[in-house]
Amino acid sequence: MTPEALGVSIPILSIQPLVENAVKHGIAPVVGQGLVRIEAHIEDGSLHVSVSDSGPGFGEEQGTGVGLENVTRRLELSYGSAARLEVRPGGSGAEVRFSIPAAPRLVEVLR
Repeated sequence: MTPEALGVSIPILSIQPLVENAVKHGIAPVVGQGLVRIEAHIEDGSLHVSVSDSGPGFGEEQGTGVGLENVTRRLELSYGSAARLEVRPGGSGAEVRFSIPAAPRLVEVLR
């Protein structure tokens, strides 16, 4: 995580559901060790956040669960079309990324 990224506020519960999914669906089913990685950096005026795991991944047919829907809604309510969320399935691990404007701001979501 870059120091600049630490100064950007994000909507409440934007990362926790992604980490929970990475643990529950990514590394929990695997025997042995697993890895969940959280990264954040600023590029081109946007904060880019990534949560990835070292699990078995999933296919293209994987649906969007409640956690991903909630994160998507929080980001859209806070940033409108300036927010992006992308799920990257793969044969080795999975990654969910989102980007939002990097301007420092306080956001209240779903009070």
